[in-house]
Amino acid sequence: MLCRSSNWVHTLRRVAWLLRFLDWIQRRVERRKNTRHTADVRKGINQEDLEVAKRKIAILAQKCKYPTEMKSLKEGKPVRASSRRIRLKPIMKEDGVMRVGGRICLAPVTADARNPVIFPSDHNVTMILIRNIPEVNGHCGAEQVLTISREQFWIVKARATIKKILRRCVHCKRQMAPKMCQPMGQLPKIRLTPYEPPFTYCGVDYFGLFLGKRGRG
Repeated sequence: MLCRSSNWVHTLRRVAWLLRFLDWIQRRVERRKNTRHTADVRKGINQEDLEVAKRKIAILAQKCKYPTEMKSLKEGKPVRASSRRIRLKPIMKEDGVMRVGGRICLAPVTADARNPVIFPSDHNVTMILIRNIPEVNGHCGAEQVLTISREQFWIVKARATIKKILRRCVHCKRQMAPKMCQPMGQLPKIRLTPYEPPFTYCGVDYFGLFLGKRGRG
């Protein structure tokens, strides 16, 4: 499903509904095993369900592209020094998502901003995620898309990947197209004739004829 999706919001909602369905099945199994009453599953999905779905999508993408790093972090071991992700100092918290480490854990920002989720550059989920950002933010430029994405995600080779995707967007092409400049016309011959005294050729336009009177009074 993640490899065939073309819209980030639709993918997020589908995964959220799928997780809700699995939760409903688990509750029904528990209800059959236990005689006591279990809580009913609420209807609809909310923001919390979408956040859980986003983390689940990130885990699936990371397992697909970084299986060795995910296995090491899950076992509590550091990432190998030969890994290309070693520069990001990857960590894994309780949610099982591989995130960027760093020194701003005490900063007064959101948890995703302190430790952004690592996304591979060559996965379909990353493509639809980047494509969704300019669509929501008025087809902004590549640098603004990069800034907005860094608030939650750390996309590997982000700048090159964003520019590659924005080049395929028709709306972004139209907005970022260079302005057309009208070329100036050829100069007349009288302005190019050399060795002429000043004011040999001149004209004054008074927007029409004016009647005047010679003499005093």
